Amino acid sequence: MRRPLVFLFGLVAASTMLVVSVTYALEADYLLAAYVLVFSLGAFMVLFNRFVKEKTPRYPLAFPGERDVYFPRTDIPRPIHDDVRNYPEYFKRVEEKKPEES
Repeated sequence: MRRPLVFLFGLVAASTMLVVSVTYALEADYLLAAYVLVFSLGAFMVLFNRFVKEKTPRYPLAFPGERDVYFPRTDIPRPIHDDVRNYPEYFKRVEEKKPEES
């Protein structure tokens, strides 16, 4: 599917949730209407950033030495701590400044 088509499909789904939110609000279930409204606006923002602005998601943080769910199947770059651990000669250690005693 092309990007604009996927965005429009998601927009229809999110706007359907907006209609459901208004329906719940008319039935005086305001808390549920607020939940549905927040969910649909969040879905719209994710779709807009992903497909219109073409922003790629950032690397999901994982603990050093552990693999995450995306590991071998994507082209997400390695986290920097793996590079520092495996290739220390390329990175300079910055010495911490000790506070001066007065």
